[in-house]
Amino acid sequence: MTSEPMGMDRIVSYWFGESVPPLYTVCMASWAALDYKPVLYSYFDRIEGVPSSVEIRDASEILGREHQRRFEHRSGHAHFADIFRMELMQRGLGVWCDTDYLALKRFPAPKSVLLAKERGDWPANAVFWTPPEHPIPTGVLKAYRSDSLGPWAYAKTRWRALRKMFRGQKMALKDLPHAHWGRHAMVYYVWRLGIKNELLPQDTFFAPETYTNELLRAEPFDRIISEPAIHGIHFFAKKGLNEPPVAGSFYEWAWNKYKPYF
Repeated sequence: MTSEPMGMDRIVSYWFGESVPPLYTVCMASWAALDYKPVLYSYFDRIEGVPSSVEIRDASEILGREHQRRFEHRSGHAHFADIFRMELMQRGLGVWCDTDYLALKRFPAPKSVLLAKERGDWPANAVFWTPPEHPIPTGVLKAYRSDSLGPWAYAKTRWRALRKMFRGQKMALKDLPHAHWGRHAMVYYVWRLGIKNELLPQDTFFAPETYTNELLRAEPFDRIISEPAIHGIHFFAKKGLNEPPVAGSFYEWAWNKYKPYF
């Protein structure tokens, strides 16, 4: 039996706030159920709803609070989480999972990185792993720390930066598009490194059912739990995430399955 690559026995994530929705409680509990060591980084000491099976660690161990404060604008928490996960990858601290990712199986063995296709046939970083000091986190963090746009910046973003420069202004973090530090950078590096053939199929983490909210409704979900290619579910559609599970839904099934790990 071969050992897992460095850090792949741990799942790491980040949360900003004093509580998590019940759906996220189930998702994080699923990580522990599969014998991973879940660690949630936060600047909050206590977070209501985090399962007892998940260790909460001070996010300042990774990035000082001054970094988070740079992102206190619309979409700022998502932007900061993109930077935070890169720092975790750079240090080899685990597999990043968004807190709304529910694991059904252990991760498949990666070639050089762990990434799966999302809609559009390009990667999403909701589930993400690289070895330490890999070109992806290295490149993104270099751009962030030098206040540069990075080589992946869209033409529209570069044009806005140029216009600001002519006016004697500087491009601010709040001016960057929503996925600048995340998916935009991922697409660039997957292309630049020639690793698109390593991307896992969309079903691995991003099954189409999760875009429609049907997994939170009383609708059939046999395919989700029986399809070998599906390793987990990242919840894109989350209408009703703060409500009790609907009887007969996939959400109710998951709640009952992972409740012992709350």
